[in-house]
Amino acid sequence: MANPTVTITKMIYQDVIFADNERGITLRYGHDFDDNTMVLRNSYFAGYSRPNCPSCYAADKINYCRNGYAIRMFAATITGELFPLSKKNTRFDIICTRQSYDMKSFFNNVTFENYKETNTDVPYCRDMSVFRRHNIASDLTASVYLTSSPCLNCDQNAWGWFEKPNTAWRGWFGGCGELDCTGPNNYLVYDQDGSFTGRISQILANNSMIGEKESSCTFNQKMNGYYCLTDSLAVLEYESIAPDFNKRIMWPVYLKYDTGNWTS
Repeated sequence: MANPTVTITKMIYQDVIFADNERGITLRYGHDFDDNTMVLRNSYFAGYSRPNCPSCYAADKINYCRNGYAIRMFAATITGELFPLSKKNTRFDIICTRQSYDMKSFFNNVTFENYKETNTDVPYCRDMSVFRRHNIASDLTASVYLTSSPCLNCDQNAWGWFEKPNTAWRGWFGGCGELDCTGPNNYLVYDQDGSFTGRISQILANNSMIGEKESSCTFNQKMNGYYCLTDSLAVLEYESIAPDFNKRIMWPVYLKYDTGNWTS
């Protein structure tokens, strides 16, 4: 039996293989702690494994690939599972509950293959993506840090799909008051050695406030994100420590770098 006094904030997946799956792996866990880390290593994901067999992939076949993805990106939640003492619901946090902060995910020696947005060889296998955000996660989505993780026979358009914040989440119980939740567009995919994209670079989610002002970034409509030829972007997290932190919204802060100092 697990020791309930031990705080586990890191989870490791390794030696896993996914092929011909409409859905790949979902990286998620829940407990009442911050600073959560997910590691995926020594693994393989194939959007489709038989490129010479177009008839193997069609709407009437068991193994679907259309609109498939490899990774549903890491998100942790305070209101999740807590073993062995209790089992809580797995819904994502709302404004009335404390949020989970500082999440990150590391991919090392993970091979992705045959992910296509358009596909003339295997027509049914299209509209695919390697990375997708959890579609009901209004909180922070963990950024991805890639090393030794190539994407073989992949379209750039299929590197990821980054949907916009859901306006239906506005409101007290919707997640973020009358503001759009910023978690769904404040994360990035960082190719630290160029193995995934072909050069050291960063893929920024659907954040036009940053992407449109960064000269190194180019918008990719198919991904709904920005491909940035830089390694200088980062995610800033800040948290209210006021006693009524769960009753009011923190407004965004504008920062700029001025002659060696950060100012707001």
